[in-house]
Amino acid sequence: MKKQFLLFLFLIPVFACQDEKQESFPLKDAVEQDREALIALYQTLDGDKWRDNTNWCSNKPVSEWYGVDEVDEKGRVAQLDLTLNKVSGVLPPEIGQLTALKTLKLNYNNLQGEIPETLGKLINLESLYLSSNKLTGPIPQCIGTLAKLNVLYLQSNRLTGTIPENITDLKNLSTLYLNDNRLTGSIPANWKKPHRLAFLALSGNELQGPIPEWMGEIAMNNNIFNRLAPQNKGHQLYVEMNSGSGVVHADGEYEQYMTATKGTGYSIVVIGDGFIREDNAVGGWAETLMKKEVDYMFSLEPFRSLSDYFNVYLVYARSNERGVGSEEYEVDTKFRLYACDGSNMNMNLPGSRGSVTNDYLQEIGLHLKTPFSAVFLSNSFVSAGAVEQYDNFNVACTCPLYATFAHEVGGHGVGLLSDEYILYNTTIPAIQSMYISNAHKQGLYLNVDVTNDPKKIVWSKLLADSRYAGQAGIYEGGSWYAKGVWRSTEEGIMYANTSINDRFSAVNRWIIYKRIMLATVPGWKYDHEEFVKFDAPGRAEWQASQEDK
Repeated sequence: MKKQFLLFLFLIPVFACQDEKQESFPLKDAVEQDREALIALYQTLDGDKWRDNTNWCSNKPVSEWYGVDEVDEKGRVAQLDLTLNKVSGVLPPEIGQLTALKTLKLNYNNLQGEIPETLGKLINLESLYLSSNKLTGPIPQCIGTLAKLNVLYLQSNRLTGTIPENITDLKNLSTLYLNDNRLTGSIPANWKKPHRLAFLALSGNELQGPIPEWMGEIAMNNNIFNRLAPQNKGHQLYVEMNSGSGVVHADGEYEQYMTATKGTGYSIVVIGDGFIREDNAVGGWAETLMKKEVDYMFSLEPFRSLSDYFNVYLVYARSNERGVGSEEYEVDTKFRLYACDGSNMNMNLPGSRGSVTNDYLQEIGLHLKTPFSAVFLSNSFVSAGAVEQYDNFNVACTCPLYATFAHEVGGHGVGLLSDEYILYNTTIPAIQSMYISNAHKQGLYLNVDVTNDPKKIVWSKLLADSRYAGQAGIYEGGSWYAKGVWRSTEEGIMYANTSINDRFSAVNRWIIYKRIMLATVPGWKYDHEEFVKFDAPGRAEWQASQEDK
């Protein structure tokens, strides 16, 4: 009898997971309903092979089952997280029984098949993570009925079809990631911006046609986390604005958007690429976009306080196709701008940027005093940019994402600054270290140094000034390398350039200030107290940005 009793106890939990007729048992209450739904998930999604299935299908409360991270006051499942848990199979319809669920995380698994319509029963769902699986079929209409949904991650699957029209009804969305699927069609025409939406990714699909201007604005505000482009080969998304007058800027026409009223003036010329005839309408997308980029950069210190020293020109170049190419395929734009290096972080022109720039400026009759900065601005939301320096001018190729534009044009172009971010977790090679030291002699890359001696480092004067305490320091890493090179702040626009919250550091502002004054004011000599006075708005802006974080 004793052995039989022990055997009976041993079989109870196993029976609960293996009996395929469990769903026919009468539900005692909502808690039992949740338990049966979880058991159905376990049975259908190969639970015996999960990385961790602790307590699943046991007699213990579901709150003790692995992945059930939260239950509500009634004991119902409020959060289920099985991320990276070797979950495999087709989501069963019983998922819809978990009606108290607020967060469902099944990302980074091997889910297959279609998303069940019964998800629409999860009326309390706020966050849904189904990314990085092998889900197929369309995005179900039921997703658009989840009124409380705040976060939706469906990226990196094999979803097909169009974006459901009723997804536009989700007024509480803050994050929507649909990128890297096989979605087709166009953006729903009636899509108005959800009040809270801040993060949006649609790239890597086969979407085609115009997008609302508000989507472009979101992408420009946040670089890495908001991808609208590129779509797969042969497909393009673009912002379309109609000009009320119908007047179109001629190909090669330019206008002076800002005029220097102090000094001899430092010139920036912004040249659009990937804008077709309709985009170049007066008051249209090309004009609006170029002005937005310039306005944003000159809203930041030190450019805001230096704006009277700048001339800015906008050039309307006409392309046959919208967008930007890649190393795999070409887009028929005026200058054949393309994103390269695989990561889409770099952007380039065929041939010499310097020659292309000089030849084109001569062609349109725009003669600029040196030094100057030229910018080829792509009509694409690919997050990419790069700058090349020449003897008396520099050329940037960049996307229209605000922080990237300011990083490339204001930082690299005007300020001759180095990148401060880290790509390689190694010590900077000796040849690169020597390159930085030699560049310093030419006024280049003064925001990084290969010494951490506070008395010898480039910005030693700011380190010794108590007014810059907390705004200028010594942090290892910069110019792509983690060790053997130092920068002045932990973060900043030359370090991250991913958000409109990024700002130019005190050392960045100090260098840019000196560069512009030397370039535009004959006989100018640096006076530290004059700079400190000039930089009062910059210090305040930096302090406010740090408090916001």
